Amino acid sequence: WGVRAGAAEGLGCRGCARRQRASAGGLLRVGRGWYAMADRPLTWTHRIDWATRATGGVASHRSAAVLWKLEGFQASKPEVLVPFERRVRPEGVKVRRSRRWDRGEHTTRDQIGVVGPEVLVGQLASMLPRARLRAVVDQLIREHHASLTSLARFHPETPPGTAGRHVLGEVLVEDAEHQRAPISGLSRM
Repeated sequence: WGVRAGAAEGLGCRGCARRQRASAGGLLRVGRGWYAMADRPLTWTHRIDWATRATGGVASHRSAAVLWKLEGFQASKPEVLVPFERRVRPEGVKVRRSRRWDRGEHTTRDQIGVVGPEVLVGQLASMLPRARLRAVVDQLIREHHASLTSLARFHPETPPGTAGRHVLGEVLVEDAEHQRAPISGLSRM
């Protein structure tokens, strides 16, 4: 769908040709140094892919929830997480910086860099009501993306005072008492 300017040059599309094609309507400039074919629709997936590549980060928060195909999340403004030292602000992208950056906690979904399920649950804990957070945890466990053990191991590493940490701890304790994630919200009730 799109290509970085440097990659376009490798395919024989030099700067002048790229600019000429863009002015003629054949290419769309997605962002600085990124181009897409004008005859193809630009989807949200293309935008989040560009956002992660342009920032050197990974999809996070609601964008990561969409990539993990969590129920109840819809594509919105791309959100990415970058190391704290990196100061980038591409237009149309919500960039969040993290002092706790560990590539081992990230993975890919649909060939797009994304936070791992344990990090994602910690991020969503600060945004969601308890019942919705519980549904997210249940779905990730049910679909074998995470386990109660991996979530419980990751939770203490979250600094005290972090938004949502306390609520997440309570949800994990409740799940530990049940020993397994229910197959749906109805079966939990």
